[in-house]
Amino acid sequence: MHERPAPLTRVVERLRKNRLIPVIVIDDAGKAVALARALEEAGLPCAEITFRTPRALEAIEKISKECPNVLVGAGTVLTPRQAADAHSAGAKFVVAPGFGAAMVDYCVENGIPVFPGIATPTELEFALSRGLTVMKFFPAESLGGIAYLKSISAPYGKVEFLPSGGIGPSNMAAYLSNPRIVAVGGSWMAPADWISAGQFDRIRDEVRKSHDRFVEVYVKCSLEKLVERDVKGLYKKALKGEIASFTGVSDPYEEPLHAELTVESDRETAAESFNKLLARLEELSYVRNGAAR
Repeated sequence: MHERPAPLTRVVERLRKNRLIPVIVIDDAGKAVALARALEEAGLPCAEITFRTPRALEAIEKISKECPNVLVGAGTVLTPRQAADAHSAGAKFVVAPGFGAAMVDYCVENGIPVFPGIATPTELEFALSRGLTVMKFFPAESLGGIAYLKSISAPYGKVEFLPSGGIGPSNMAAYLSNPRIVAVGGSWMAPADWISAGQFDRIRDEVRKSHDRFVEVYVKCSLEKLVERDVKGLYKKALKGEIASFTGVSDPYEEPLHAELTVESDRETAAESFNKLLARLEELSYVRNGAAR
């Protein structure tokens, strides 16, 4: 009989699958369920509800009760009391902008998945001392982006991150192509004014667009050995279901969705490796029937 993964492990696995975390600021808890359903329908059943408004706790409770398939967490959690309240309301994880020792220790002691924010090697070591290996990197762009994160994390082995702060469609590729990144967080998919205005179709569309972007982001193309075909063009056609196989793909890495496209002379091997990549994408719900979602 296999041992059931610990709560933190299960949360990390789901975040790794989603790859994107909508960071939500919501003033009207009455809109929380409609928001969560829009995210789920768009293929991103995840939301980090920040404790920046008085109705955040109520919003978490409504989503937890009425949208059980949505992985709902609490963001901007600063105190042990906030962590306890979020957990009682149904939050499956808590996120903090910095490393508040009292809050982090409370979560660790009570088995609440927690992702404290780090900005320096010292804070990173504080998290490691609590047995945490996945942490928030915030504010990502202001600190120096992925280049800075690579520098401070290099000595620390298998540490992984949830960057947020200044990340959006134009720069998420730099983060998502790094194997240390579990997922990136951002508010661009569901801004507060769209939520307040009830523009859930717009949110749904933006989430779907973001899904399409990161599918392409995750398949890094190398054109150095290009011979007969346009690798990028053929890959896009394959995702649209316009071709059944693709010659010119090297075997994907073992990490989920982290693959490099190169050109091989052995067409049979190349086609087989592409089909394996496409099957993996489909298994993780990033494509369906060979077409991007």
